Parts: sequence; C-alpha cells; structure tokens
Amino acid sequence: MIIKNIQQDIDKLKNLDKAVIDSSSLIYLSKLGLMEKTATVVRLMAPEMVFAETGMEPGLIEKIDNLKKDKTTTADRQVLNLALQEQCAVVSDDKKILHRAEQNGLDYFNALMLVLLLFGRNRLTAKETSLKLEQLKHIARYHIEIWDYGQKIFETMAEERLKTKGRDGLSGLTQK
Repeated sequence: MIIKNIQQDIDKLKNLDKAVIDSSSLIYLSKLGLMEKTATVVRLMAPEMVFAETGMEPGLIEKIDNLKKDKTTTADRQVLNLALQEQCAVVSDDKKILHRAEQNGLDYFNALMLVLLLFGRNRLTAKETSLKLEQLKHIARYHIEIWDYGQKIFETMAEERLKTKGRDGLSGLTQK
C-alpha cells in the first residue's frame, strides 16, 4: 500500500462497500479465519482465475466470470479489469496490482487494511485486532513502513472509538 494520509485512508475504509480481491489477500484472510466476518461488511468479488489459483470455492466471495479474456490474461490482470468494470476498490497484497489500481483511479487496500476495516466496523475488538495483526505478521511480507502505517491507522481508529464509545472494545490495544 502506498502510504498517504491516515485520515483519508480511514475514511476510504469507512466507505468501502465492495471490492475485487486477489489470490494473496484471499489466502491471508482465510488463514486468519476472517473471511466470513469480512464478507458481512463488504461485498467481495473475484474473477474465475483467482478461484483456480487458490483452490477455494465461491460462496462468501462472489465469482465473476463474464470478463473478456484470452490466453495471455493473468489473474492479476483479471482482478484489475473486474475492478474497473465494477468501478470498485481492489484488495491485493501485490504492490504491482496496487500501483496499477492507483494509476487507474481506483481505491486499493491490502489484507492488513481489511483487518482494520473489521475493527472500524466493530466486528473485532482491539484485542482481537491486535491478535490478528500479529498472526498476519507470520504470513504476510509487508515492508516495515506498511506495518507502522497500519499501526498508526489502528491507533487512530481506536482513539476515535474511545471518543465515541468509551473503553468498550479497547482492552488489549497494543502501543509501541
């Protein structure tokens, strides 16, 4: 994820209602056990090739297979094409895809941001979020700047939650 403005990215997360997800992010969310919770807060779609790559079945993730394709079309290209077709965000842990999404004017997120989305939508407590982020560190290979940015977003969201709801749900919030 290209680091921008924290509040701007939180606002984009708050407004996220549908997205196209790629194989790596789908695998990460699945390994974290967060597919079902994520599907309750955002409509996730994927092209046919993502299901072929991951071996996962459609269900919580909507399979879209009406894309134009040829023998040279990759799953990554299909993810971007579908997001353009649907005019929605891209969820990927591939910086090339995220860069292309930005070039095409699409919002983009990674699995780390979707964990934070669940916190922001009150589907995870601060303690659960900290645990999931720690688990993600063992499976995802983000640059330290991405982890730090995610932590700043988490802390900002926790402060917002504290202002509006009090201490409920903030137990276990880790500080650096």
